[in-house]
Amino acid sequence: MENQTPNENLIQCPACGAEMVAGDACPECGFEGALVEEQPVEPLEIGTALVDRYEITERLETQGGALNCYLAFDKESQVNVLIKEAAIQVGRAASSPQYRQTDSPPYDRLKLEREILEGLNYPTIVKALDTFDVEGRAYLVEEDFEGGPLREAWHREDTSQSRQIDWLIQLCQTLAKVHGAGVLYNAVSPDRLWVSKENRLVLTDFSSACRLPLSPEHKQGVDFYVPPELALNPETADVRADLYALGVTGYELLLGRALTDDDFESQFLSSPWSAKALLSSNDRCTPLPIAFC
Repeated sequence: MENQTPNENLIQCPACGAEMVAGDACPECGFEGALVEEQPVEPLEIGTALVDRYEITERLETQGGALNCYLAFDKESQVNVLIKEAAIQVGRAASSPQYRQTDSPPYDRLKLEREILEGLNYPTIVKALDTFDVEGRAYLVEEDFEGGPLREAWHREDTSQSRQIDWLIQLCQTLAKVHGAGVLYNAVSPDRLWVSKENRLVLTDFSSACRLPLSPEHKQGVDFYVPPELALNPETADVRADLYALGVTGYELLLGRALTDDDFESQFLSSPWSAKALLSSNDRCTPLPIAFC
């Protein structure tokens, strides 16, 4: 009997989850549509007033196009706030009406971010202030810490060594709070850590945060601050992923310049992802207790 070549066009049916061939009808439920790519949300105009309270004053840059972020003025409390916006549902272009919409990935991330922030209460962690839906869009309102990225603050001429050490201590203390709640911050880097105008190091960006343990299906972007196991074997990752990023961040700040592949070659890795050869299904990290930091 000849060996059959595996069909490389097999996908998971977005309607029922069964295995199907891309472009054909699902053998289980008859789904014949194709996935619709995630569309960016049309940004709000400057001056827009949400729920007659939050006036949009500035649109901020984000890493992805499917979620918008704004600076707004809270007319009730008379302070600036940060507002994140995501579409609640996206079309799935199925042949059956009941399969036409599902919660969008950005909306799911926004919900998770809100849930994580509501479970944390710490002076150096951003607070979720409000949440509401308007015309098919979900909004998360967070406090706005005036200041700038750690990279900029670290290299200011008036920044003393004792202050730099204090920032790192504050970061470790805050991460311990996050880890104690069973959460991986997943955003430790010189450009995503924030120093407030009061010179406190604060965690403001929980858009990448996730609850532990991670599933094998966890999708992870890669850069110098991401340990190999987080992208290759995410189910084995634990809070040490943040500690890895902390070490890389401290190393980069002490170097006084951005990291390059050459910095990893000196550690016998041509880049963070050549470490893939060092990881196999039989060589996985043993998770530590969630509260470890």
